[in-house]
Amino acid sequence: MNALGIGNRSTLATMGNLALVTRYRGNLVQAERLNREALNTRENILPAGHSDILTNRGNLAAVLQALGELEEAEELARTCLEETQTTLGPDHPDTFTSMHNLASILQDRANFKEALGLYKSARKRKEEHKSLGPNHGRTLDTISNMGVLYRALGRFSEACDCHQNVLEATSTAPDSVVHLTAMRHLGMIYQDLGRYDQAEELLSKTYKRQNELYEDTLATLGTLQAYASLCVSLGRTDETQRYYENVLTRREAKLGSKSLLIMETVDALGDLYRKVHKFKEAEEYTRRAYERRKDLLGPLHPDVLESMSNLSVVLISSADAREDTPGTVQWIEHSTGRETSRLFGIAPRLPERY
Repeated sequence: MNALGIGNRSTLATMGNLALVTRYRGNLVQAERLNREALNTRENILPAGHSDILTNRGNLAAVLQALGELEEAEELARTCLEETQTTLGPDHPDTFTSMHNLASILQDRANFKEALGLYKSARKRKEEHKSLGPNHGRTLDTISNMGVLYRALGRFSEACDCHQNVLEATSTAPDSVVHLTAMRHLGMIYQDLGRYDQAEELLSKTYKRQNELYEDTLATLGTLQAYASLCVSLGRTDETQRYYENVLTRREAKLGSKSLLIMETVDALGDLYRKVHKFKEAEEYTRRAYERRKDLLGPLHPDVLESMSNLSVVLISSADAREDTPGTVQWIEHSTGRETSRLFGIAPRLPERY
């Protein structure tokens, strides 16, 4: 790369490919650096709206999303969609991809209404496009994300339909990433519905196969996290703690210590420690998740409110164990500015609203 120079297109292509490889391997910090370097150089030497710039910008947005830097990710994704529509037109497959990517970031930011609208539009256009169709991988990615969003809204029937659709479309490729991801999401819905036997069958099968095929990827760790959550429901706390600690160590090695995915595991560990009466550890982990989520997502995001509720439960449970509840309740209300009676009414998922 040094012989050709940083501005050479072959050099930039190599940097872009290396950034993709590091991203898919989970080294997001390095992927961010490579994407920023390539994007800055491309913006200086290529005309605005060039396809290489749009691709690079979209890739950087995806990395920032995974790192939890959602405000900048959304800004990049919106710019990418606007420029793609202008340059390629509203019916180009890359425009559909930009719509999907923006919807995914909005979903993480709890802007569910706009996200679902974009997903529906992207899905319809992909299904009708002559080069894509209903069973194309890009189409199935959007259907899968719609299923995740429906689950977050408590619309489990529609969520199941989406993931079943993906499973049927990929039935001839049972080891594909798309198929295994759909199995994981369906298993998580079964857990939500209390169908624990079906959930365990799907999640254990998915994790075993992912571990054989891909081993240490973020997708594999996501399935292990889901299986650990199921073990909580089944009362297998020793097993659960071992799984969560495994996921946390491996995610931190890939993502650093502050991403939203890390906070998912940190919060889950805090809740587990509370259930086994390890209140010091429970408070440490739950507070860490609450503070980081609040910094990244803002004080009114559903995940932040859930973390606030979890922290309050930990503090009151700890106070009960010390027979010090009244003073702790006063401290919670002073620190959060919310009455404890309201905190305990917070649901982890938003109600159906449209």
